[in-house]
Amino acid sequence: LYTKDNIDTLLWRHYVIDWCVRYVVEFGKATHFSFVECGTAFGWSAFFTMRRLREQQSQSSLASFHSHVYDVFKASDKYGNLSQDKAASNLGEFSEQITWHVGYLPGTLHQAPEPPATVDFLHIDINTAQESIDVCEFFLPRFGNRGLILFDDYGHKAHRGLKRKVDSYFSDKPGLLMPLPTGQSIY
Repeated sequence: LYTKDNIDTLLWRHYVIDWCVRYVVEFGKATHFSFVECGTAFGWSAFFTMRRLREQQSQSSLASFHSHVYDVFKASDKYGNLSQDKAASNLGEFSEQITWHVGYLPGTLHQAPEPPATVDFLHIDINTAQESIDVCEFFLPRFGNRGLILFDDYGHKAHRGLKRKVDSYFSDKPGLLMPLPTGQSIY
């Protein structure tokens, strides 16, 4: 939730999401943009992503976009009243551009509805190391020209295991892993 204690941090994190989308649209030259988010929660990051994609449609050769959002959408001690209904309400203006994948990762990657055949931007915010790598292994072969992966909690002390797994996984892959002061990392 947004509070006076975290609003500045969240604004910077959403700025990074906005930059990632603009970069992929401009340099990827995709006319149809495919966005995947693993760990959608209340839908805020997906909202900012799709808002930027809608703006890019009027400023570039981007003709359309579609989003695949993955989460358990279940209330918990940490996330309170998290539900698919709450996320769907927050993302209501984009309902025609969303395919919902409800359940635990990586299991939902192999269940209906079908995942996208190609991916331009993958946002991973599931906070768990092995599941984040499972998501990378599944989606990395589907990446188009100049696609990006954004890890949300890469640099946070509470998720050191995630950082170690991500560093190890990408150590022999082409491309760069760029840690950011927001705790995020871009590949």
